Amino acid sequence: MATCATSGWIYECYPSFTVDLIIVDEAAQATEAETFIPFLLANKDDDNPTLSMLCGDEKQLGPNLRYYELFCVN
Repeated sequence: MATCATSGWIYECYPSFTVDLIIVDEAAQATEAETFIPFLLANKDDDNPTLSMLCGDEKQLGPNLRYYELFCVN
């Protein structure tokens, strides 16, 4: 178990370390870039792909859209 930022540190210190499951809780509260960091730890093996889940409760904390320009590209 690690935060999004800590998973980046794990990747830098242990580049061969991989995980089978990635769960990003309160994903709507993280920046778009922060949610990608844990995926650096995903298995690169096609026979054993990493499962992933982004979750959050919109009634508890609503989503924060920080990079609106990303959604305005045609």
